[in-house]
Amino acid sequence: MGREHRYRGIEVAAVAIGCLLISSVTWGAQALESRTRLTQYAHKAWQIGDAGLLGTPQGIAQTQDGYIWVSTSDGLFRFDGVRFVRWMPQPGESLPSNSLWYLFGSSDGSLYVGTDRGLARITAGHVYDYPDPLRWPGPFVEDAKGNVWIGSEWSP
Repeated sequence: MGREHRYRGIEVAAVAIGCLLISSVTWGAQALESRTRLTQYAHKAWQIGDAGLLGTPQGIAQTQDGYIWVSTSDGLFRFDGVRFVRWMPQPGESLPSNSLWYLFGSSDGSLYVGTDRGLARITAGHVYDYPDPLRWPGPFVEDAKGNVWIGSEWSP
């Protein structure tokens, strides 16, 4: 099998996984107008590279404000339904690493970010680091009381 064919297969698999992930987080999405037919809306399909994402998409989550977030091996991107924009922290704040993997949008509107160097939470535009020695924190799940549970590889 040729190199180009293998990469195309990886690209198709990544897009398919992305679609599955998006469909699994749409529980928080709201319909604009129930009487409007699907054919009346504009449609666009993005392929890897079309969206301007830097790095390979690793994780996807939706926050309570409706934004879809995509983590990559080179940063965090926010999707507003029209375009992907690279997210930048406030001056003096930073994520533990630019190599991002797991994402989780919690019921309080926070975005939990699992990186190769630890855990962070973005809320109200600010980054809060968790100093515990978590390596690759995630996946995440939230219980009925709003507690966020995190899986992780322990790395003292």
